[in-house]
Amino acid sequence: MTTGFIGCRVTFRDFAVCRAALCALAHAGSPLAATLRDKLARAILVGDHEIDPLTVTLNSRVEFTLDDGAPQTRILVGSTFRNGLVGLTLPLATPRGVALLGLRQGLGCVFEEGGAGRRLTVGRLLYQPEAVRCGNAPPERRPQGPPAAVIDLARAREARLAQARRGDDGNTAISARKGTPK
Repeated sequence: MTTGFIGCRVTFRDFAVCRAALCALAHAGSPLAATLRDKLARAILVGDHEIDPLTVTLNSRVEFTLDDGAPQTRILVGSTFRNGLVGLTLPLATPRGVALLGLRQGLGCVFEEGGAGRRLTVGRLLYQPEAVRCGNAPPERRPQGPPAAVIDLARAREARLAQARRGDDGNTAISARKGTPK
């Protein structure tokens, strides 16, 4: 299957991590080895300080869509974590991880996963470590308007219970133990 990895920019450090992963995968006979080999062959190498702050690198937090599905947010990591980080990270040792590396915000690629062609598109790059280290991070988007009020849920529940006990709302009395009608 033809993949759309042309023009992906990868840092020298990320390239070295990918080559090490390729060596491990090639010895294991993994089908991911061909995808990773294609990515490395088409990648444009740049220095850490020269990488575009909107390009996905290792340890970047990125929002992406897969086949026009719902947006997902993951941190692209070089190794697999086994202790409770499912859904938070995306290892490079997966087809989606390989596809994300080197893509710029707003761009996408076609890759093979499980024998089927998939389209991955980068929505937003929320954090890139190289940009932060080099001082090139895009300005943070701050919400407009005043901050939201903090709601004290315990106090609100007590006020609701007191109001119900007094009968101010016309409802029957409320049990203080579980907040259910008597």
